[in-house]
Amino acid sequence: MMATTWVDFKQLKADVAIEQVLAQYGVHLRRIGATELRGRCPLPTHTSSRSRDSFSVNIARNVWSCRSLSCMQARGGRPGGNILDLVALMEGCSIRDAALRLQGWSGAAPEHFIVPRASRPDPAASENPPLRFALQYIDATHPYLTSRGVTPHTGRTFGLGLYTGRGLLRGRIVIPIHNASGELIAYAGRA
Repeated sequence: MMATTWVDFKQLKADVAIEQVLAQYGVHLRRIGATELRGRCPLPTHTSSRSRDSFSVNIARNVWSCRSLSCMQARGGRPGGNILDLVALMEGCSIRDAALRLQGWSGAAPEHFIVPRASRPDPAASENPPLRFALQYIDATHPYLTSRGVTPHTGRTFGLGLYTGRGLLRGRIVIPIHNASGELIAYAGRA
C-alpha cells in the first residue's frame, strides 16, 4: 500500500486568502480602493531598487502581480499569479510543496489516503494492443533529423523519419512507440 498526501489545489486557493499569505511573510501593503493592495515587492526575484509600488494584489480575485522588469524577467515574463505561485516563489519550492505549506499554515489538515493495490489499474490491461501495420515511406535522411544528430542509419534502425505516405501523419516526423515486449503499439508525430 502507498500513502499519499492529497492536495486539493482548487479548494486550497478558494479557502486561503492572499492576505493570510502576505501576513505569514510580514508583508505590509497599502489599500487602494476596496479590493486592491499595493506596495514594495517582497519577492526574492525583485532586484530593482527604484520601483516602490510595483507589487499589487487583488484580494477579490486572490491574485498578485509585480510589474517590475527585473521580477518579470526572472519569472519568464509572467507578471503574477495566485497564492500557490506566491508561496512557491517566496520559498523557492514547487507548487505542490507550496500547497503543502499553505495547508500547514492555514490549519487545513492534509488528507492522507491509501491506494490499495487491488484498486490500482492493471497496467497490462490498459496497454495499447500491438498495431497490425507498420508505416512505410519513412525518409530517415530528412534534414531535421540530421540537424538533431540522428544519422540516417539510426533513423532506419529505429524506424523514425519523415512520413511521406498518406494519412494524418503525412509530412510529420514519425517516432514508433513500442511496448515492453518490443511490439509496435503507436506512432508519435512531430510537425
